[in-house]
Amino acid sequence: MALQKALGIQQAQGFCKKEISKIHEESHGIYGAPKITEELKKKGHVISEKTVGNYMHEMHIKAHYIKPWTKTTVSKNFSNRLRNILKETLIQHRQMQHGVQI
Repeated sequence: MALQKALGIQQAQGFCKKEISKIHEESHGIYGAPKITEELKKKGHVISEKTVGNYMHEMHIKAHYIKPWTKTTVSKNFSNRLRNILKETLIQHRQMQHGVQI
């Protein structure tokens, strides 16, 4: 609020947007509104997370989180490596369930 009184609302918004953009670029686009707000507060600015989020929305910037990579596909010859450990077939198992002797 003190910054807004000293500079005027338009100038204060412009200053805050420049700071938000600078912090966002320094984080390589990873930081979102909560972390940017935290960084601004460390620098002595009084601003809410909601305001930072609104400014980010106006500037069309958002956080891009880096997710850990997980291999989800199975190799093409995966079924060739499978083994029948129990040495049974599904038919034998079902016959035994119904009391049919082989």
